[in-house]
Amino acid sequence: MIERGRELVNPLIVGPVLGPAAVGYVAVALRLGETLSFVTRATWRVSIVAFGRVQSDLGRVRRALEEGMVLQVLAGGAVLTAFSVVADDVVPVIFGERWTPALDVFPYVAAAYLMMAAFTLHSSLLYVLRRNRRVAVINAVRLLVQTSLSVALLPVAGIAGYGIALLASQATAVLLDQGEAAHPRTHQSGDAIFCQLSVER
Repeated sequence: MIERGRELVNPLIVGPVLGPAAVGYVAVALRLGETLSFVTRATWRVSIVAFGRVQSDLGRVRRALEEGMVLQVLAGGAVLTAFSVVADDVVPVIFGERWTPALDVFPYVAAAYLMMAAFTLHSSLLYVLRRNRRVAVINAVRLLVQTSLSVALLPVAGIAGYGIALLASQATAVLLDQGEAAHPRTHQSGDAIFCQLSVER
């Protein structure tokens, strides 16, 4: 639910500050970023099942996490970069000339989605380990950063301010997520062994 709250930043904050046209431009940029990140979405679903099966094997968990992050960045980065190269020509053809202002915010959106791809597996692992509260805290902080920066930057930077806020919020989430998933260890709980994440000191 907290994660879904980020979807309201555009209509509830961008709209009153920059108007309905800006909401449309941001929505197009977000939809492009989401569509081009299909690899990340598919991997997130698969990784939950995979981590659930190997969570008691720290070696396999660590290897899966490290290798998966590299593959996520390579795959997601290739798609986003390829589209960015041709975006100036493609967007007017697909959406029409009047939607080209969406390209002002798209680079920030693409960077945010690429950063998200790198740490999607961390999020999946936290869910598998039943660290839902930790995920909720990270999402709440991300929402707070995105909302506050959007309010501050939109009047001075236009729709690019939304992109900067989105990118900064994702960077904040990555820092928090990295700290949580930095050092895996095991502990015994009844008859089951769970791989639990703790902050590296």
